[in-house]
Amino acid sequence: MKMYSSIPFETRISWLILGFTTYAERRIIEDVQGKDRADLNIGIGWKGLNDEIERFKDNVEFTKLKTKQEGVDPDDVYSQVPYEKGFQFLWRIERQIGRPAFDEFLKKYIATFKFQSIDTETFLDFLKATLPGIENQINLQIWIDGTGIPPDAMEPESAIYTKLLSLAQEFKLGKMPSEDEAADWNGQQWELYLENLPNSVEASQV
Repeated sequence: MKMYSSIPFETRISWLILGFTTYAERRIIEDVQGKDRADLNIGIGWKGLNDEIERFKDNVEFTKLKTKQEGVDPDDVYSQVPYEKGFQFLWRIERQIGRPAFDEFLKKYIATFKFQSIDTETFLDFLKATLPGIENQINLQIWIDGTGIPPDAMEPESAIYTKLLSLAQEFKLGKMPSEDEAADWNGQQWELYLENLPNSVEASQV
């Protein structure tokens, strides 16, 4: 018998846990290290999410936020989807209503459900009750039950992020960052650059 058998699948890998954790982490990074650093973190996650969507292209069930597959070992389907798609969903709500209003929503959410375990339906009911009309502004069904990445998900927008992606693409042309360009890169900048390099290149391009 698997150790997970008595625990509901959604509870084990809930986007509510992992998505909220990722959102909170990036808010902390933004407050402590600045928006550029937070955008780099979001960019790394965006690349990871796209890679996972490609990984599950033949089993798109596991690209949903609400995934119920009784008898499935979570180790077999572990991915960044609940982290990164969950983050993107929360970020989408924040963009729709604005950060101050979203912060108020978060305070009410935490006060209402602290020390509890809830499911997606409970969250959606609370969301719609607290933010009346939100279901008319955001297609909640696509975000929760849809496969892949919703069309209103978003890459981060920052000069540093865009520059690193551009440099990674230039690698195909045989161009690498100069020593001066890369001298002050931090770990996240290197990670973003390396993660976005092409999977293969011709010998003549190196």
